[in-house]
Amino acid sequence: MLHSHLLLVLINTSAMVHVLIMFTFRTSSESKVQQLKHSVEIMSQNHEREVDMKDAIIQMLDRDLDEVHPKNTQKKHTHTHMHTHACKHAHRHAHAHTLTYKHK
Repeated sequence: MLHSHLLLVLINTSAMVHVLIMFTFRTSSESKVQQLKHSVEIMSQNHEREVDMKDAIIQMLDRDLDEVHPKNTQKKHTHTHMHTHACKHAHRHAHAHTLTYKHK
């Protein structure tokens, strides 16, 4: 009887150890899952901040381009106009000089 009682206690103890191991495993797994979820949330927030920062930079550069483009267009127009005027003036001057030279 004592032998069967010890055997029963041993089986129950073994079962209890198994239950404790499973409980510990499940608890540690749930804890690990919570830690991973927290880490993913932090990474997600950091990513959002980074995307917002880059978007703000792109918008700023886009505004800068919008401001610079008309100025460049105006400079290009002024340069082209001055170049054309200088070429016409040089052509007229050369043509007048040629005519003057031919009449002499």
